[in-house]
Amino acid sequence: MMREAWKSVQIVLIAPPPIDAEKWDAKRGGPGMGERTLDHVQQYSKRCTEVAARLGCPCIDTYNKFLEDSSWKGLLDDGLHFSEGGNTRLHALLTKVIEEQCPELTPAAIPAHLPLNADIDQAEYRKILLPTAHDKQ
Repeated sequence: MMREAWKSVQIVLIAPPPIDAEKWDAKRGGPGMGERTLDHVQQYSKRCTEVAARLGCPCIDTYNKFLEDSSWKGLLDDGLHFSEGGNTRLHALLTKVIEEQCPELTPAAIPAHLPLNADIDQAEYRKILLPTAHDKQ
């Protein structure tokens, strides 16, 4: 369905990361209150990677990639959502997928719509970037 609607869009699925159910439950009011288990997240992650394979699109398997790190619980802020380290790890994984499987989306491959800062004459920046403001002066 997505492929039919957006034929030119590159879809990258991101499977859910593992959950630190004990920490998440504590945030939600006690054991079982978070209503999520590591087993359920593992099943969801597996299905996500299966769907990606069936659609022929890249998938970031954060569940298994995070579990490769012995301190994976530190990648989660509250047991469910990414910490700064988790966001950094996801960024690295996404960057790798883009570089290897979607090179047309790398920053170097995407044309700039405005001049680069180094290419702007600082004395003339208003004229280049804000032509209407410059014209009024």
